[in-house]
Amino acid sequence: NLHISMRRKMCFGVIVTILANANYTVDVQAANAAGRSNFSYSRQLLTRALPPSIAVANVIAQPINSTSVQVTWNPVMAAEWNGDPLYFRVRYDNQADPNTTFIFVVNATSTVLAASITGLTPFTAYDVYVKAVSSGGERDSWGSPSLVKTNEDRPTAGLPVLNITVINGNTVSFSLTPLGQSAVRGVLSGYNVRITEINGTGTILRTMTQDIDSQLTSVLVSGLRFDTIYKLALRAVTGAGAGPYGNDSRVV
Repeated sequence: NLHISMRRKMCFGVIVTILANANYTVDVQAANAAGRSNFSYSRQLLTRALPPSIAVANVIAQPINSTSVQVTWNPVMAAEWNGDPLYFRVRYDNQADPNTTFIFVVNATSTVLAASITGLTPFTAYDVYVKAVSSGGERDSWGSPSLVKTNEDRPTAGLPVLNITVINGNTVSFSLTPLGQSAVRGVLSGYNVRITEINGTGTILRTMTQDIDSQLTSVLVSGLRFDTIYKLALRAVTGAGAGPYGNDSRVV
């Protein structure tokens, strides 16, 4: 029981420090030199809950594939919720674009403290945060993030074969312009050039491939037959595999 004495002729209110998220009964009585009156006022009240007292700990994000990651975190103990558990807010930020932030929720009653984040950009770094939300609200800060990078993927586009030049009867050269990183979607390991030999009616006689170093922008293709028609097509390769070939370029 908490007793508060007021030595004033008039009192319109009093501020008392009590516990959060707790039930109280408030009774009021008057007192003077002759003694105390009976309690003439009684009210039940429930104090407002506070936000969780700690940040969510041990947030770990790991890549599943090139567009998804899995996030796990430690449970929040009952005494740390400071109210009824509601949900967890999961936030992820694209490090390359600070204005790209997404948030979704996970039910706090779930027995599995984990979430999958999908629809991400391949081979991209993200900061992932988790925050607990109770009936008392949420903390202002998010706590420490987990850094994760999505896996590599195959390139999305082929490359044009540029500036084809006949060197001699069995060798040609061409140049290439590297793909942008958004199309490469990984670490570029090299290129493949497809060499298709055809006759005058367009029938394919044979097909060969040649690997090209990722640092080259000028390429020699040899071993061709004199006075023969060829088509050249080029594709990029990452650790996840090769992308599609670009359009064929005709060589006579």
